[in-house]
Amino acid sequence: MTTEERLERVEREQAETRAELARAKRRVRRVMVAGAVALASIVVLVAAWACVPEASAQAAAQVVAEVRARRFLVVDERGKPRAALTVSRDVPGLTMLDENGRIIWFAPPGRMR
Repeated sequence: MTTEERLERVEREQAETRAELARAKRRVRRVMVAGAVALASIVVLVAAWACVPEASAQAAAQVVAEVRARRFLVVDERGKPRAALTVSRDVPGLTMLDENGRIIWFAPPGRMR
């Protein structure tokens, strides 16, 4: 095998690796968006459930047609924020926080407060 053939083979393998990496990045992005949508749905459902009055069985059976807020905040058992669903400059965002309040995940990717 000549040097030129070896070089061509390495370049071909490099191009295949780059294409595979691009596909993997797209898959990860899709999974992140799906996870963000799922978590946002859970937050909205929990918020809607929390708005249902529990004064009586009849009142508990009522359904809230719509919940509106500029921000939904999910807190842990100690009251510390752990997730936030927000809108900033007309861009919706989902942020996950660790127990110290540091951002550990956010969507859309590239958005930081």
